Amino acid sequence: MLHARTAELADPDRLPPDHLVGDADFTFPGVPGSITLAIAFAVFTHLPPPIPAQALHSLRARFPRLRAVLFTVFHAALGAAATRQPDGVVTHPDRPPYHVTEADTEAMIRAAGFTPARQPDILPRGQVLWAATPPHMP
Repeated sequence: MLHARTAELADPDRLPPDHLVGDADFTFPGVPGSITLAIAFAVFTHLPPPIPAQALHSLRARFPRLRAVLFTVFHAALGAAATRQPDGVVTHPDRPPYHVTEADTEAMIRAAGFTPARQPDILPRGQVLWAATPPHMP
């Protein structure tokens, strides 16, 4: 994370190093329980399929006021090996950047206790935006 901070950010000093938190268990240390929106843009595409599901379960359990989780994934057909996405990036079922099926994405969202909604927005690199909302939210 420290390397990415200096290599990827135009002004690394705008992000203090103590704001970078490794959280492999998705306990969200230091994040107030009052948050209402979580965003994982281009995060789940770099995590193997069981981990995004764990993250959604943890978000649902940890943040009772959560109104939505927005996240992106790459889609491919069931059983697809390496897949060239619309802009040319190649995704994989077994290494980053990962792809999953649309049905698996919906199932993962529902299993975490959310209602899935695929968004129509066109995103960079062919990523698909999803909104996961608690069932009582519109």
